[in-house]
Amino acid sequence: MPRQPVPIQHIRSILRFHFGEGYSIRKTAEYSRVSFSTARDYIQRAKQAGLSWPLPEGITGAELKERLLPASSSGTRHHPAPDWAEVHQNYSCKGQTMKLIHERYLQEHPDGYSYTRFCELYRAWCNRTKVVMRQPYVPEERWFPDFA
Repeated sequence: MPRQPVPIQHIRSILRFHFGEGYSIRKTAEYSRVSFSTARDYIQRAKQAGLSWPLPEGITGAELKERLLPASSSGTRHHPAPDWAEVHQNYSCKGQTMKLIHERYLQEHPDGYSYTRFCELYRAWCNRTKVVMRQPYVPEERWFPDFA
């Protein structure tokens, strides 16, 4: 489950309690109302960014977050998406399993999705795709009685 963003007030209180008051990480986390790991993470990031308490004059919340959370460490990874229509067509062929299709996908894209995620995304694609059976016919060529 993705982390919830920490409000800037909590980040400032983490820095104030740890660097300004000299509290331990555990006490800092308790007083700032965040988890221990979150407090430890922000303290480490502040040390790496060269920040301490008091913060530099005139630093805004956006600047503080930018310094502590650089864009490169956003945690999002982009995997190459397969052609789901082609996957669906291959899966309907005799002798094809999702495992074989996934292995072929990984041969083409070594940094691709894991098997579980691949299957989840395929199922989601199938649920979004509308199943329609078109029956073209010339009017008056077929008769569709309603026996209800």
